[in-house]
Amino acid sequence: MGPGEFLRFAARRVLRYQSHVVFGHDLADLPPPEWPVGFEPLLLHCNEELPETVVADLVAAAPSNQAYIDDIRQGSAIGLVAYHKGTLAHFAFVMKGSPTLRMLGFNADTALLGNARTFRRFRGRGLQTQSIRARLIAAKHAGFASAVSETALDNHASQKALERAGLARLGTVRFVVALNRLILRHKSFGKPTLSITLL
Repeated sequence: MGPGEFLRFAARRVLRYQSHVVFGHDLADLPPPEWPVGFEPLLLHCNEELPETVVADLVAAAPSNQAYIDDIRQGSAIGLVAYHKGTLAHFAFVMKGSPTLRMLGFNADTALLGNARTFRRFRGRGLQTQSIRARLIAAKHAGFASAVSETALDNHASQKALERAGLARLGTVRFVVALNRLILRHKSFGKPTLSITLL
């Protein structure tokens, strides 16, 4: 690592800037998912509901999924997978008490929908919309009062899917994280619009 790379690495550890578009739903009057014919969804609430074949498929699809699998085993996440003729077509998660929620300025009675992926050959069939609906219902059954999801400012495809599934665009959240501990946040919705939080 050269001096320039080291300085960039050190700067990212000291200060990080992020911007998100946030969507929300109050978990009332939820329409049920309508999965396309041939797709088999499965909710993963706990270790007993984590077949080894599903674990292997999730890790093969994205090694970072191991952290979500660990969270499901510990009861701090809910997973959702959808298969088509034995092939993993889609996966997604509901996070409970996620650090991302605190960064965005939400409290523990809110669930976070995130890390959803539909594999290329299965796109265009509405799996993301049905996954969001299924995860909203799962969050409600888990006792949450509301759920949110965030996307990058330019991720218009995800934003459209969230709106199709019934989530309302709340606005933007921009924040600076200092030393991975202190967050200075500005929200375009709700109050306070400007706040400081410790992780």
